[in-house]
Amino acid sequence: MELKANNIPELLQIELTYQCNLNCIFCYNPLRNMIVDKNKIEKIVDKVADSKIPLVYLIGGEPSILGVKTLNKYIDKLSKTSSVAVVTNGFIKLEGITTNLAVMAVSLHGYDAESHERFNGVKGSYEKALDSIRYYKSIGLNVRCVVVLSGYNYNVMDKILLNCIKAGADEIFIDRYEDGGIGATNSKEYTLKPTNAQFREALTQIIKVRNMELIPKNHFGFGTAIPFCMDDRLFTEGLYSGCGAGTEFCAVTPDGDVRICNQSNKVYGNILEKDIDEIWKDCNVKDYRSLQWVEEPCKDCKLLTVCQCGCRVDANTECPYSIDYALRDNLDVEIKENIRKINGGELTLKSDYEDYENLDLSNTQQLRADKFLNANQYKNQYYLVMQFQGVRVGKYEYELVRYIKQKGIFNVNELYEHFSELDSKTVMKFIKLLIFEEAVHIVGESND
Repeated sequence: MELKANNIPELLQIELTYQCNLNCIFCYNPLRNMIVDKNKIEKIVDKVADSKIPLVYLIGGEPSILGVKTLNKYIDKLSKTSSVAVVTNGFIKLEGITTNLAVMAVSLHGYDAESHERFNGVKGSYEKALDSIRYYKSIGLNVRCVVVLSGYNYNVMDKILLNCIKAGADEIFIDRYEDGGIGATNSKEYTLKPTNAQFREALTQIIKVRNMELIPKNHFGFGTAIPFCMDDRLFTEGLYSGCGAGTEFCAVTPDGDVRICNQSNKVYGNILEKDIDEIWKDCNVKDYRSLQWVEEPCKDCKLLTVCQCGCRVDANTECPYSIDYALRDNLDVEIKENIRKINGGELTLKSDYEDYENLDLSNTQQLRADKFLNANQYKNQYYLVMQFQGVRVGKYEYELVRYIKQKGIFNVNELYEHFSELDSKTVMKFIKLLIFEEAVHIVGESND
């Protein structure tokens, strides 16, 4: 059994700098005093742009330290072939940021100044984050709030999430705390790792707020990997979250070193010395994908290649990869029962897209291509670029998207005529998928 990967990652995170203007107790970054080398970063951006990675995140440290002019230069270059997101703490408001940015992700870890600033140690950071969110909303950017779920705040997740929505979030990503960097040294003192029971209590609150439908349900979920067996509600509520580290995404340091994710310390090559596809095929990465390191209870699980053991990187273990700490440290009765249900077929994965297959869409309905919809070709493989997702596709989907992008406004009949060699059911199914992914909009609806 082996994890499969394309010739390039669908998502790549560029760590523009390790410097930061806050002092978060859970931070994965141990190198806050590292000097920014803009010449080197620009070369990294150029290499990533040449590779046509579908999704690119500009992260840190704190990327806003580099300034709007520099960030705009990077975003405008990358956005020609990629959907670009910036992940920021919101302390610096990036006035004049380009609207070529697909997502502005702002961290918000508390429901008031005291609870937010308890995490980052800087007075006034809460109001500055809220001000930044309001500004980004006012210029039409998609705003994603990012919340770190820890043993420190698990019991007030509902208050935090409602605060994000009140602040103006279009999306909310909850990142369960993982040991790394500064966080790894603070982990025990501040009880940063949520126990399995604490996670389940937080999940109850998350589901409660999500079901209020104050924002669309599919704009609400986990941004980090959670073992599927942690709670059966991850299946029933459609909140399961896998991880594509080493198969779908990777991270690049400010020096150009490539790792399977920004939590990992193991380097597989340098993007300034090799193309990303060369590094992506490296034998050491294949050792990771071989899953030889996987232990029970994951080794024989039916969903191993999908769930992939939750988060596989933990700075407080000796091994470069390991099964998730929720399974290593506390294999409780509920997890054991859910593993039995998974392997017995009682818990199965269901995509929200199944509901869209029944969408009543006429052949003459006017449709509009989203601004961020694109299609790339890189070394005989084809990739679909959408605002929130990138995925490998076949040649016919590539050609369809290029045509749709050129037309702007279109209907399905036009596609049938232009691509007469394709099966009409296949075309309709693909268009419905693009509507589900918000890459195509129905003209006249509220999201148009």
